[in-house]
This record gives sequence, structure tokens and C-alpha cells, in this order.
Amino acid sequence: MKFKDLSDEKKQPFFNLLCRLSPENLCCDGEIPKSQVRKRHTQIMREWRILEVQLGFKVSHEEVEEYEVEQMRKECNINLAKRLAIH
Repeated sequence: MKFKDLSDEKKQPFFNLLCRLSPENLCCDGEIPKSQVRKRHTQIMREWRILEVQLGFKVSHEEVEEYEVEQMRKECNINLAKRLAIH
């Protein structure tokens, strides 16, 4: 099985972790010391590996980013459909 074949319910935790890995979230906009940033990164990656073990395969950041783009496209299409239905 591949990441793209998983349900949204199984993909969402990876998306949440990837969001936590963004520089502004990981570093709290530069307000925490580097040692704390490293600890946060280590903890997030530990959680990522636990999810991979549960699934039985590795998941790349790129796969999760593709999922994020797909979700944004779906949301845009829904919003567009609603707008067209109104007019």
C-alpha cells in the first residue's frame, strides 16, 4: 500500500506533523532557543516514525505535501461550485 491509497483519516496525522515541522511553527517564530527547536524536531520525527511503523511503510514529506495540495484543490473546487450555484 502507498500513502496516496490511504484514507484521509490515516493521512491527516502526517499532515498535522508536517505543519508542526514548518519553520515558523517549529521555531515559534524565532522565540525559542535552538536547543528547544532541536527537541521539538526530534519529538515530531519520533511521532512520524511511530505512524510509519503502524502503517508498515515509510512516508515522505513530499507525499504529504502532495496530499495537502490535493486537499486545497478540492476545497477550491467546492468553493467555486458553491459560487456558481449562487449565480
